Amino acid sequence: MSSIKNKRVLIVDDNDHYIRFFREHLLLHNYAIAGEAKNCEQAITLFQSEKPNLILLDFEMLNKSGIHILQEILSMDSDAMVIMLSGKGNVETMQLCLDLGAYHFIRKDYPLETIFSVIDESLKTYSEMES
Repeated sequence: MSSIKNKRVLIVDDNDHYIRFFREHLLLHNYAIAGEAKNCEQAITLFQSEKPNLILLDFEMLNKSGIHILQEILSMDSDAMVIMLSGKGNVETMQLCLDLGAYHFIRKDYPLETIFSVIDESLKTYSEMES
């Protein structure tokens, strides 16, 4: 299992329910929360100051789409590991996110085991890249 320092996650979602949901389950799985952001400005500030190992980023944000936030984060750090989240993503949405540099795309209605399998594998890859 990777050390806690390699398991710092930034949660970006404008919905309090999903922030709480991901926070609770990440903590139960021994992840550290690098921060929680509800808009683009908070996400960018926390990304710069906390340097998380992984960003869980909602695709549909109120003030700016997750695509814009993804592009801003990747323009600052092309190696940033971003997993896009969506409640209703389709194949085109998923492909767009991956083409723009997201590491993975997860629907929020996937089974919890699937979500954490993707998160675990992503952070394992991140740890290997850091070595």
